[in-house]
Amino acid sequence: MQRLWELETVDWKPNPISPDHRICERHFIATTQQDTTGRIIVRLPFKDNPAALGASFDIARCRFLANERRLSQSPVTYFQYVSFMEEYERLGHMSAVEAPKLDEPHYYIPHHCVLKPTSASTKLRVVFDASCQTTTQTSLNDLLLVGPTIQTELYMLVLRFRLYRYAITADVTKMYRQVSLNKNDRKFHYILWRAFADADLLTYQLNTVTYGTASAPYLAVRSLHYLADKHMAEFPIGAAAVKTSFDVDDFLCGADDTDALHKLKEEVIEILRRGQFPLSKWHSNHSDFMEIQTMKELSITDDFTSSALGVTWNKRNNTFLFSFTPKQVHKSVTKRTILSIASLLFDPLGVLSPLVITSKIIMQELWLLKLDWDESVPQHIHQAWNCCLASLNSLS
Repeated sequence: MQRLWELETVDWKPNPISPDHRICERHFIATTQQDTTGRIIVRLPFKDNPAALGASFDIARCRFLANERRLSQSPVTYFQYVSFMEEYERLGHMSAVEAPKLDEPHYYIPHHCVLKPTSASTKLRVVFDASCQTTTQTSLNDLLLVGPTIQTELYMLVLRFRLYRYAITADVTKMYRQVSLNKNDRKFHYILWRAFADADLLTYQLNTVTYGTASAPYLAVRSLHYLADKHMAEFPIGAAAVKTSFDVDDFLCGADDTDALHKLKEEVIEILRRGQFPLSKWHSNHSDFMEIQTMKELSITDDFTSSALGVTWNKRNNTFLFSFTPKQVHKSVTKRTILSIASLLFDPLGVLSPLVITSKIIMQELWLLKLDWDESVPQHIHQAWNCCLASLNSLS
């Protein structure tokens, strides 16, 4: 009988590759290069002529001014936004453009922020809306190839992670922004920015792969595979792990003895270092593989827990934990409130299915009743939902 942890070596029959995916892959191979520091430089994979893009400056300007007015109502958020953008520029991930190429096909990307108070590192993140349409009703994302999904399926990645005696996790720091965009394509990544309302509104260009563009996930993950393929002969263990143990920027892997884990970690770090991809936030159920900074962040009160692909992982006991903590209590029960609460639980392995299935059945019945999003649900569903909440509250 074949052991579970050997499944990754089985010669699976690959899924059919679509023509667009094949074009995207050929484009990456033909246009990708590395600079003198090893940093990977990619081109945008256009599926249609970028000349189809219309004017985008005015809509980007209107959205910037509206966002600026909203931020002015919250000085703390405004300060965090400015700090984020100043770091973006300081790291060279964006730069001012003295003479924008407005007589050529180009694109201005609107931007706004999202807040994540629970994040230990970045409470505010600026996101870029490359789906905003221009005057031709076409956006940048409309013209870009998305590319195939080449990382390991989430279910298999988490399942395999549970099979090792010693597990290890890490993150690639600012992964998308570690991949440079070819200078010829940066005119499609223009943005408008100023730190203060009384300053001039200037054009900047984003110099790296940008979160919010359709091709960004593929370009970032494919860059890791590019490095793995290039250094496979020198670092076979690390290269195999890079190609099979990443979910975008999250690394989950392990080994059954400490010597193998040391070699795995060293090879993965060295391969990614050669492409300017720094790894941080190392966690493990073995103390020798925890970075000093990570150890300082832990305390006895948090019971040595961290996140492994969105699931709470207790490193001391090497177990997954689940808890149900709805953000707010809703006075009325509607399709919107039920869905917002039911979607809080992230369970890629389906171990909570006996509990979560009830909420899914309730949602299915609401769809069949064709209720509006904010319409109060019938009494029998209200009672069923209260029973479901009671069971979820005892989840831990």
